Amino acid sequence: MDFDEALRHMQEGTASDEEKAYVESRLNDADLRTADNGPRVIEDPKPARIKGQKRELGKFYKLLIVVAVIAVALGAIFAGVFGHATVCASAADRTDRAQAGRIAQEFAFNLTQQSVMGLPLVTKLDDLVLRDIDRDLQYNAAKPSASYYVYEVQLVAMGTEIDVLVDSRTLTPKVKDIDRD
Repeated sequence: MDFDEALRHMQEGTASDEEKAYVESRLNDADLRTADNGPRVIEDPKPARIKGQKRELGKFYKLLIVVAVIAVALGAIFAGVFGHATVCASAADRTDRAQAGRIAQEFAFNLTQQSVMGLPLVTKLDDLVLRDIDRDLQYNAAKPSASYYVYEVQLVAMGTEIDVLVDSRTLTPKVKDIDRD
């Protein structure tokens, strides 16, 4: 049986029952094939949706640029303030690491000789072993030009750790902490 002729008869309304069944079965077969293997229809994106996405992306980039500009500006401000403070602190510094270590060692030795610390077996200056020296900036927020350095010197004598602070401007030492083991 010819499909085109049977379809034409069906459209004219003159098709027999056999022709109707044949056309319907062929159409069903065709529907099943296109449903499984037919081309997929891809929707075109809506122009309004694309514009909205571009607008949101533009806002994100603007925000990113603003944050970057603020970060750079703050970095420049902090570098200027702290840079000025460190320059002033360096200008006021009257000592170096080695001299600060000697000052702290002599100070701690004098305290041990006066029995202030209770370390009677410290008999000579070399009994106080220098463990570490750190230089810390004492930043004065009210007046950055008044900032200065303090040397924190760690000494060890007979299992006791003695932390001494040495002011770099006045070279005056003071005990920060004593840790006995």
